[in-house]
Amino acid sequence: MKYLRLLFILNCFLNYLWSQDLPLDFENNQDLFTAFGNCEFYIQQDPTNNSNMVGVIQNSGSNLYEGIYLDLTPAANFDSSNIIQFDFFSDNGQNNTIQVKFEGSDSGFGDAFLEATIPGNGWSNVALDFSQSNIIGESGTENINGNFSRIAIFVGPNQLLSGTFLIDNVEGGENLSLNFNNLVWSDEFDDYSGEPDPTKWHHQIVPIINGNSWANGEEQHYTDNISNSYVSNGSLKIKAVKENYNYNGVTKSYTSARLNSKFAFKYGRVDVRAKLPSSAGTWPAIWTLGANINEIGNYFGDTYGSVGWPNCGEIDIMEQNGWNKNITYAYLHYTNANTNIYENMGTTTPITDSSETYHIYSLIWTEDVIQVLLDDNVFFERENTNIIPYDNLHYIILNIAMGGNLGGVIPSDFSQDVMEIDYVRVYEQSNLGLENSLVDEIRIYPNPSSNICYIELNDLEPIKYLSITDTKGKTLLSKVFNFHEVQLDISLLKSGLYFIRTETPTKTFIKRLIKK
Repeated sequence: MKYLRLLFILNCFLNYLWSQDLPLDFENNQDLFTAFGNCEFYIQQDPTNNSNMVGVIQNSGSNLYEGIYLDLTPAANFDSSNIIQFDFFSDNGQNNTIQVKFEGSDSGFGDAFLEATIPGNGWSNVALDFSQSNIIGESGTENINGNFSRIAIFVGPNQLLSGTFLIDNVEGGENLSLNFNNLVWSDEFDDYSGEPDPTKWHHQIVPIINGNSWANGEEQHYTDNISNSYVSNGSLKIKAVKENYNYNGVTKSYTSARLNSKFAFKYGRVDVRAKLPSSAGTWPAIWTLGANINEIGNYFGDTYGSVGWPNCGEIDIMEQNGWNKNITYAYLHYTNANTNIYENMGTTTPITDSSETYHIYSLIWTEDVIQVLLDDNVFFERENTNIIPYDNLHYIILNIAMGGNLGGVIPSDFSQDVMEIDYVRVYEQSNLGLENSLVDEIRIYPNPSSNICYIELNDLEPIKYLSITDTKGKTLLSKVFNFHEVQLDISLLKSGLYFIRTETPTKTFIKRLIKK
C-alpha cells in the first residue's frame, strides 16, 4: 500500500500530534481536505491497488495556486524535529512541483513552506526538512519551531497546471510520535500461502477445561485444519465453520482456529489490520495473555512460569459480541496484587463497516500506561501500576469463538464466516527518531545526500559499529569499523528519512540522514 506520510518524526512520548488528523484515513472517508482555487478534492480507489482508498487532488489549470488544506487539532509541533515525509502519485510523465505549507504559527513565524520536484511516473516518496524552511515574505531560510495550525498542499504552485494527483493515508501501526518505530516481529502474509507460517504461529487446539471444553460457554472446537486457518491473497483467514467435530471424545457443532504467536514481548505497540466476521453468534478476538499462564495446549507452556489466569494478565485489544457488530470492546482482566481478587476494566467504542473495511486494532503498552486504539484513536487507557500484572512477557492470540458469553445465540442458518487479517506487527519503543544528547559530537555530510556521505566523530574514540535504519526500525545496513571517519555509499537507498547509529567503545550516537 502507498501512504501519504505527512509524518513528523517528533519526540513527544504519549503526546498525539494531530489526534483528529493523523493518521489520514481515507478508507473511512475521514480527513477530508478543503479544496480552493478551482481545485477539487475527493476519495477514490487507488489505481495501483483497488483494495485501497486514496485522496485525490484534481487541478483545473485555471489558477496559479490551486490546492487543499486541513486544519490541525491539536496543532503540528516543530519543537523536536522538522522532517516531513509523504508519498505522491502522478502518471502525467513530467516533473511535478509539490509545495507543502504550514500556516498559523504560535511562535511568530510567517507561513513556512518547502517544495520538491517529483517525476510523474507513479508513486514517489519525498522527505522535506523544515529546519531549512522558506518563509513567505522573507529571504533566506528559518529553522522553525512551535505550533502550526494548518497544512496546505499545492501541486504546480505558480503554474497553470491541470491534472489528477493522488495522496494516501498515514500508516496506522506507524505512530512515530510515540517512538514505537522499532519493528521487532511481524507477519505481513504477503509472501506465502497455505497454512500460517509455522515459525510464527502455533495452533492451540487442546481444550483448556479438562481437555474437552473451552471457557465462557463457547461452542466450538479449535483445529489446525487448513479449512479453519489459511493464508491467501496477502491475508490470513480464520474461518468459523458449522460442522460436527469430535475431539477427545467430545463433539461440537462448530470449528474454528485459535493462533498463538511464537513471539513473546514486554511493552511495545501491536497493530493488527483486520476485517471482522459479520454473522450473529461469532465472537472474534485479538488479544494477549501473559506468557507465564501455562495454559493447556498453548505455545509457551511453563517456560515463563505457571501462575494461571487471571494472575498472568489479559489484554483484549479487540473483541466483538455476537449480536451488535457496531461496537468493539477493549478490556483488561487481572488479579489485583493488593487484594488478590479478580478485577476487570474496559470499555467499548463504535465501529462501522467492520466486516467489509479493514480497520487497525492497536495496543500501546508501556511501564506507565496501557492504551487500546481503533484506527489510531485511543478509546481506552489505564495507568500501569504494580498492583496489576502487566510487567511480564505477553503473546498474541487471534481467534473466532462461537456462542458463549460474548458470542450469544448462534442462528440456526449459520454456515461459516471469516476474520481476515492483513498484517500483525509488534513494535518496541526505541530512540530512533531521537537525535540524542550527543548529536553535536557527530557530523554527517553532505546531509541531505544523494550518493556518498561521510560520518565523522569529534571524539578521540574510533567508530566501532555503524547501522542505517529506516523509519519503521528496519536495519538496512550494519558494519563493523575501526575508524574516526566513515564513507558510505547510499545511492541504492530510496529517497526518504533514515537514522544513522554509530557506536564507539563507550558511546552511542544517533542522527538523522535525508536521502535525496
